[in-house]
Amino acid sequence: MSLAVGLDVSELRMGWAVVGYDYQEPLALGVENLRKPDAGWPEEQVILAVRNVLGVVKGLGHDREEVFAVGLEDAYHGPSIKGTIRQAGVIGMATVAAQMIFGSHVTCWPIGNGTWLALLGIKPASRKRADVKAATMEWAADRLDSWGFDASRQLVGEDESDALGIATACALLTVKREAA
Repeated sequence: MSLAVGLDVSELRMGWAVVGYDYQEPLALGVENLRKPDAGWPEEQVILAVRNVLGVVKGLGHDREEVFAVGLEDAYHGPSIKGTIRQAGVIGMATVAAQMIFGSHVTCWPIGNGTWLALLGIKPASRKRADVKAATMEWAADRLDSWGFDASRQLVGEDESDALGIATACALLTVKREAA
C-alpha cells in the first residue's frame, strides 16, 4: 500500500497525518510539540518530529518505502518579515527532514492552504477566520467518521485536521508513475 503524509508545521507544533494513497483512507494522525524545553531549536525538533511520524508508519506495519508523497502546508505570510522568515525556515527544515527520513523516492510537495482547502470543498477566503477553521475540523471529523474512527476517542484539533487535509490533497494532486 502506498501512503501519503501531511505535515502542518509551525514554530510551535507539527500536525501530521498518514493516509492510504489510493483512497485517502486516514490511518493515523497527531501533533508533535516543537517547543520542548532543552530539546533545541524548533528546526532541530522538527527532525525528531518527522522521525516520530516514521515510527508511527512503521508501527502501522508499513515501511518508509511505502510513503509515496509528503505534503507540507506552504509558508504563510506572518505578521512580520522576521516571523515569515522563521516560518519558512521551519517548513524548509521539515521538507529536508521528510526527504531524508522517508527517502529520496518521496515527492515532497509544498501545498498552499488555498489549494488544499479548495480540494476539500472549503472556501479558503481567509484561513484565520473561525468559520474556515471550524469547517476544516468538521471535514476532518466527517472523514474520520466515514472511515470508522471513533470520534469520541479521537480528539481532532486544528493541527491534525489541517494535516489530514494536506495529506488528502497531496494524494489527490500527485500522480504515481509506475515503472515501464
